[in-house]
Amino acid sequence: VPIILVLGSIGSCIACGRAEYRIGDECCPMCSPGNRVYEHCTEFTSTSCVPCVDSTFLDEPNGLMKCAPCSSCDSDNECNVFFIGLGLRVKQPCKPESDDFCGPLERFFCLLSDKDGCRIAQKHSSCKPGQYIRHTGNETRIPLVGFRVPIILVLGSIGSCIACGRAEYRIGDECCPMCSPGNRVYEHCTEFTSTSCVPCVDSTFLDEPNGLMKCAPCSSCDSDNECNVFFIGLGLRVKQPCKPESDDFCGPLERFFCLLSDKDGCRIAQKHSSCKPGQYIRHT
Repeated sequence: VPIILVLGSIGSCIACGRAEYRIGDECCPMCSPGNRVYEHCTEFTSTSCVPCVDSTFLDEPNGLMKCAPCSSCDSDNECNVFFIGLGLRVKQPCKPESDDFCGPLERFFCLLSDKDGCRIAQKHSSCKPGQYIRHTGNETRIPLVGFRVPIILVLGSIGSCIACGRAEYRIGDECCPMCSPGNRVYEHCTEFTSTSCVPCVDSTFLDEPNGLMKCAPCSSCDSDNECNVFFIGLGLRVKQPCKPESDDFCGPLERFFCLLSDKDGCRIAQKHSSCKPGQYIRHT
């Protein structure tokens, strides 16, 4: 997932470089993509790194002790609720330095995508009798914000046969109205009825207008959520709890600062260190 390195310091006591991470009073060199930390550096030794193995990866320089599990382009991966196995294939397999990249099967188009490829694919529909394809299909990319990973809604069409609006989604030959944030689709629209929507429940959410049958599970600020490998429960708290229309927002505990963050809040927090004898805090 896209991550932002937030370098904090307490005055002039410790100031680590952008390619370093702080452990205690030490500024350790980060491991390169495809590798994780085996042993943190000390006053006399550098960081010890080992490759990601067993279908795991890390695609950024890091100071993490654990690699992220590779995604899946089928429905067997419970952590990836959007990979529903509908017309998807592996375009680029997972490597230690990069995740699986999924794409649509032949005669399918991508309906929902993120930086790691297609999430949901849908089969192209045919023109009705008496119609013809005026031009080949195209797509419109609409960013959906608020998810744990950046997601792009890709609206496809086959020429002039079907043309859905930006607030609609296509099911077969129908252009159905999207459900509002905090709600999911219960029944798709038909020629005679509109979309039927129900609220997200049981710690799930959707923060954008959508045509999805399933809400996304809320994130977690502790280490009990196996799907969130970066939320390691180190000095984190819930600043804004999950609601049907918004995800959990994590922040650091008191006397901690955020070491790693993304748009959903803090991922890893670390306790502020104290100045050594003879030092003082120049600024907060």
